[in-house]
Amino acid sequence: MIVPAFFVWPRIMGRAHQPSRNLSNFTRMAVMAAALVSLGAPAQAQQIPGLIELPASVAAAKPDLVARRAALVQERATLHGEDSSLGARCRAVEEGSAAEVACEQDKVALLASINSHVQESNEFNAAVQAAIAAPPRPAGITPGAQIGTVAACRGAFIITPGGRQFPLQTGTPIPLNAHITTDSTGRFQVLLLDETVFTLGPNSDMVLDEYVYDPNTSAGKISANIAKGTFRFVSGKITHKNPDNVKLKLAVGTIGVRGTDFETNVSTDGSGYIKLFSGQVAITENKLGALLLLSPGEMAKFTADGTFSTPEPIPTGSGQER
Repeated sequence: MIVPAFFVWPRIMGRAHQPSRNLSNFTRMAVMAAALVSLGAPAQAQQIPGLIELPASVAAAKPDLVARRAALVQERATLHGEDSSLGARCRAVEEGSAAEVACEQDKVALLASINSHVQESNEFNAAVQAAIAAPPRPAGITPGAQIGTVAACRGAFIITPGGRQFPLQTGTPIPLNAHITTDSTGRFQVLLLDETVFTLGPNSDMVLDEYVYDPNTSAGKISANIAKGTFRFVSGKITHKNPDNVKLKLAVGTIGVRGTDFETNVSTDGSGYIKLFSGQVAITENKLGALLLLSPGEMAKFTADGTFSTPEPIPTGSGQER
């Protein structure tokens, strides 16, 4: 705790009070008591705590704390000046005079200001300590980097470039290059700024590695990498405006979409399927470079080595048709 010399109140009055020649002791005590009650101030100043320095990471994330600290530093300087001025003005006043009573009242007011400053300083320090103790936010999750928002979530996580894993919840902003995973019972759905919807099922892994969107023209570009799990895509404004600019990448090929609602599944062994419910998809095989087109109600299966089947109807009664 810091107790600056300029807040040591006996120095302000400069000397001990002797019985007044003009006012009785009883009258002087009554005047001072009335001043204390009316101003609601304690009889002495509290100790003034030092202000915690803000770590760079906290200062960057909490600009409000930077502003609060600067205001408190300025307020301390102002209180220091008021104390010095009060000490100089009241040091030689005549005992029992109206000037002495005014000085005592000003002292009470300054005491109240000091104690209010102490409370604000303690609250500031508590806020800084809470900010330092709080777990870091996932890198890149800031309003400026947001490309979408979590619409539904259970057992889903975002993985930072450093490999740290943070749980997601409905309403969390999603940044560019977000690496999303789900657990064995997980489900994740994100609504991108252009109203494109990505949905992940259990044990899934996806990276949203490219996203550009101009809300004035609906033009843009989307690219995502699906490593494993079940994934469903419902196109938004970018697909309708620039269908060639929407690419979803698998280990075995790339899916181009055109006004599309489709589902893909990648098993742990690398095999899987693509099912189309509406619109059209064009699959470019990595293995042979061949182009495979699907129409609504069709699906294509693929093996881990990148071999695709010819399109076939989505079986009814499989529990997977839409």
